[in-house]
Amino acid sequence: MKKNSDNLKVGEKYKVQVGSKNYIGNLVSFNDSEIKIKKGKIENEIKILEINKIKNRKFIILKTLGYSTGILVVIIAVFSVRNNPSIPVGNSPN
Repeated sequence: MKKNSDNLKVGEKYKVQVGSKNYIGNLVSFNDSEIKIKKGKIENEIKILEINKIKNRKFIILKTLGYSTGILVVIIAVFSVRNNPSIPVGNSPN
């Protein structure tokens, strides 16, 4: 996303990159010279000229469900192998 303030919408979540630092939060306000991003109780004022990149952060339910399911499968696999190992470990037949 370019640094065009026409695309910005107050209340939406954005990721703002300034140098090597990233700010993620909801857009509180903006004008021609700066934007205000708020995450929790912390509000950051960022000058438009210092911004390298602005990206709208959208919530994607399929991506969230995919990560959650993947993590759950790994946890179940780890616990099932620890409690009932089907592959003998340690002694090798001679």
